[in-house]
Order: sequence, then structure tokens, then C-alpha cells
Amino acid sequence: MFNPESGKAVVYILQDYPRGPMVRLLTTRMGVDGAWVGANEGRSYFGFVIDPGVHHLCVSGQWSRLISPPLIALHRVVAKAGGTYYFRVRFPTSGLGGFNLGLEAVDEDEGQFLRQTSMYSTSHPK
Repeated sequence: MFNPESGKAVVYILQDYPRGPMVRLLTTRMGVDGAWVGANEGRSYFGFVIDPGVHHLCVSGQWSRLISPPLIALHRVVAKAGGTYYFRVRFPTSGLGGFNLGLEAVDEDEGQFLRQTSMYSTSHPK
């Protein structure tokens, strides 16, 4: 759990994956305000600190570069100083047997549960 410096907010990105053999192949990248901040693979999470104000989140499926158009999901957050925000990356199924990409805000109880039942993710730019 992050303890942000005074006047900042914390955002957690939690990846909730579908069951099945392709799980380890599902890596998503996360951007905030146009800058890359991390990635998740399988059932994992990471967190970062942001300034208060309006921020734009974008999650992109790394595998989705192989399809057109690539899968992305967007969400806006209005962060308050001292606030903690949880977002879940989801993979809802499509009607053709594949899946889509979703990003949704979750409340603190669900966010803490998902964080406690997931692996912490560390990512490094290539």
C-alpha cells in the first residue's frame, strides 16, 4: 500500500483476467495523461501517485497490436489530495468467442480485496 506524500493521490490498477489457457499471454499497458506508467500480466496489480485534478487513464492490450483496431479502454479520474482510487482491467467476452478490454472504477472494499488476492506487478520499459 502506498503512502503518498502530502497533497497527492494514489491510483491502483488491478487486472482481473478471464479463466483459460491464454491467461499468461494477457499483458496490458497503462498510461496516464499520455505517459506510460506500468503494465500488468495475468491477475496482478500496481499503483502510482498522481497530483490532484483531472487525469485521463488509458489501458491497451499488448497483444491487440495484432488486430485492427487495437483494443483500448479509457477512463477519467478526478483525483483529490489524499484520495485512493481503484480501477479494474477486465476482459468481457464478445459474441464471437473472443474478448474485449474494459476499465472500470471499483469501490474501496472491492479494490482492497482484488489487491490482496493478486500479485504485485513490476514493469520496465523495453
